[in-house]
Amino acid sequence: MGVLWVAEKPSIAESLAKAFAPGGNVKKGGGKIPVWEFEGTFRKRKQLIRVTSVLGHVFSIDFTGEYNNRSIDPITLFDAPTRRSEASKGGVVHHLQHSIKGCDQLCLWLDCDREGENICFEVMDCVSKFIKLDKQHVFRARFSSITKEDLQKAAAPDKLVYPNENESRSVDARQEIDLKVGVAMTRFQTRFFHERFANLNSRLISFGPCQAPCLGFVVKRYDEIQQFVPEKYHVMHAMIGRTGLSGGSCMFESDKGRMFVESKAKHALKQLQGVQKGRVIKVERKRDRKQRPPGLNTVEMLKAASSMLGMGAHQAMQVAERLYIMGYMSYPRTESTKYPPGMDLKSLVKHQTQNPLVAAHANAVLENGVR
Repeated sequence: MGVLWVAEKPSIAESLAKAFAPGGNVKKGGGKIPVWEFEGTFRKRKQLIRVTSVLGHVFSIDFTGEYNNRSIDPITLFDAPTRRSEASKGGVVHHLQHSIKGCDQLCLWLDCDREGENICFEVMDCVSKFIKLDKQHVFRARFSSITKEDLQKAAAPDKLVYPNENESRSVDARQEIDLKVGVAMTRFQTRFFHERFANLNSRLISFGPCQAPCLGFVVKRYDEIQQFVPEKYHVMHAMIGRTGLSGGSCMFESDKGRMFVESKAKHALKQLQGVQKGRVIKVERKRDRKQRPPGLNTVEMLKAASSMLGMGAHQAMQVAERLYIMGYMSYPRTESTKYPPGMDLKSLVKHQTQNPLVAAHANAVLENGVR
């Protein structure tokens, strides 16, 4: 018998196979969703390891047939029953049921967030007729990056856990709330606006539980920008050279700060015109401690990508996902700013010594020590 490993997408499944197959000796098969097979060690036992993936969520939810009629009062949708069906036409359920044959264990390598935990239980539902779903046969690997070292640590017997059902149920609840609120509000406001505006050029006025509040923030900020009235101000600077010392000069700012009255600014400037010398009357020295930059959660990462790199949110997430799969960064969809406790910073910096753009800086960091 053997073990089936399931990842969230084919690219991560491929990384798993390459990280664990002895000598890279992997047999690849499958159709739309690839399958890798090799003889390896899992839970201190040599056995067949079969690696494949899903394509995101296996199932989606919708209302039962009678509630898909738009003439139904939207308020009734909040108590309406829902049903679960396969999310895509890719045959993922059949693929998992076929892949589990010949295996008596299941190891789940889904992304380490609540959505990943929910997909764990979706996969378990698909194979429930073929293996036992207890703690002796189902295992959950937790990892934060796709480096070989991190993956191998996650597969250690003392690191494997059982999937968290409470986290999975929270996703089920969120999906049902999103469905009922989204559809009910969409039908309500579509009907409301069509009754009042005959020339409305949209058949559907959609509502999203996340998008609607976000749109409110955007409109509020737009109104603030439109209502802002710029006010002219003046600032005084003085460029002063150093007598008796070679080279350079220093820029000093006036302690008056911004002056909004032009006559006062001109008067201050007139007082200084013609002055040839200045005297330092006070020197203050202080030591400042700069904290290490914290890790970026998803929102802060997108803000940094926008302000520093000029990248939109969609492009930034695509690049972050690729870097994650290549092992250069930890999982990008996170609310945490903490680095994983087992994160090997030195090996990550070593990766950058091959990049000509930052190689010198990476080598300097390694020479001075990564702390």
